[in-house]
Amino acid sequence: LLSRQTGSTPIYATYTAAETVLDLTDVDGAPGALANSTWYYVYAFCDGTATTAFYISTTAPEASLTWRTGAEGVDRYIGCFRTNGSGAPLAMRMHRGRYTYRPFYVQALAFGNSTTYAAVDLTGVLPPHARIAHLRLNLTGAYVAQLRTTGAASGYATFGPGYSPIEIEADSAQSVDYLVSNALASLHIEATGFAE
Repeated sequence: LLSRQTGSTPIYATYTAAETVLDLTDVDGAPGALANSTWYYVYAFCDGTATTAFYISTTAPEASLTWRTGAEGVDRYIGCFRTNGSGAPLAMRMHRGRYTYRPFYVQALAFGNSTTYAAVDLTGVLPPHARIAHLRLNLTGAYVAQLRTTGAASGYATFGPGYSPIEIEADSAQSVDYLVSNALASLHIEATGFAE
């Protein structure tokens, strides 16, 4: 519920489906285009006339994922999206804090063959406020691979050849570690989505 107090009278916001189409005028500063490779956050707020308005910002939500940082109680967090290297939003679907990339994945690692733990940077597929990555591993050759939260002293998942889905916690720098049993192996890690 979005509301705004005017004097002693609360105003409760409403919206229609036609008002949920957002464009560049809803972006902070109304730029001519979205920035390349950037995370954006969508917020809703009551504009004081019983109408729901929307706001797109590069400012992440506060820790509870309820409000925009610095606008607690005013700008309600709706969701997020990332742009690609050309400034176009990556296609994704969100339902109750779980995001799925469309068509199916975004490449996070190609041709990985490290036989000691090596970090995979997930900042391009995992927003700064999220830690749970949904990944799909594709290992070629008759080898095995391991995946763990970067720097974890214990606990890892082992995978054999073929495709393997996994939901894994990234570290605070948004990375995970992998290794393969033989340098002739080839590991591809695809991000299929994430959870907030």
